[in-house]
Amino acid sequence: MKINWITAVATVAVLSGCGGGDDTAAQLAEKAEQAREKVEQVMPQDPPSNIGEAIERVGSAIADGEQSVAAADLKALLPEELIGLERVGHEAQRTGVGFTVSKAEARYGNADRQLSLLITDLGAASSLAAMSRNMFQNEIDSEDENGFERTTEYEGHQSYQRLIRNGDQSLAEIMVFVNDRFTVQLDGQNIEWDDMMTALGQVDVGRLGGLAGT
Repeated sequence: MKINWITAVATVAVLSGCGGGDDTAAQLAEKAEQAREKVEQVMPQDPPSNIGEAIERVGSAIADGEQSVAAADLKALLPEELIGLERVGHEAQRTGVGFTVSKAEARYGNADRQLSLLITDLGAASSLAAMSRNMFQNEIDSEDENGFERTTEYEGHQSYQRLIRNGDQSLAEIMVFVNDRFTVQLDGQNIEWDDMMTALGQVDVGRLGGLAGT
């Protein structure tokens, strides 16, 4: 599911920058096809792993707008440890064409238990975060013996959560959309779900809203 909705959001992003609201149905169809082709050009064999990466790839097609916060501001939100797992690497960058996208990423753990944390500020592309959040307005709630997938809320923000089990191995994902601008994504390998939620609680999600005014 994840790759499909990220690609869909990117397609809508390119289309939204292509023209006004008075187009005929034929013109809109043509622009939609052009948007799809643009997305395929930047995501042919190597699909993006998250919405921040997807938007970076199609950034040149989006109009100018509000710039993202400094990458150092996001980097400061990366804890030195999560659920007792030490941070083993981190990076931050601010990139873009016409607008900027900032992101900071950190990795935690060891060979057996691993966590990764990605915080992204979409800046001028904040409307795309709203689009992606709205795609989860329709409730998702499925569960079986192998895990679950659901939409929910976290501290008042829309959230997507998924857990996949395979024997004694597991993969977990949490994504939180903050103020239609920031995304917080936490991925865990062989991390219990309660520990995933504890790790998310150690990230200062509330501070992101204040950064938008800096």
